[in-house]
Amino acid sequence: MGVQRKKIKVILIDVTKRIVEEVEIFDELKEYYRLIDCNTVTTAMFDEQHDVILDDESLMKPLKNFFSFPGNEEDGYCGNGIIVSFDEKGN
Repeated sequence: MGVQRKKIKVILIDVTKRIVEEVEIFDELKEYYRLIDCNTVTTAMFDEQHDVILDDESLMKPLKNFFSFPGNEEDGYCGNGIIVSFDEKGN
């Protein structure tokens, strides 16, 4: 039997379209690449249960759009992002 693909809900921050929306994707690296339109990713801690997945090469691209979170505007992020949650085991 094959491995069951797990679906997760994430928050997509699309800086080009200027939208924030919840989407459901497969919990796979290629899905992160597709959703934020990139080839490499990095993560930043959002809080104790969430990370932001970002385009690791966004600062090298010609069009640079940024976003930040209310109350933490000094930490700006370049490019699209995905907020994902995790549990105490990192899942």
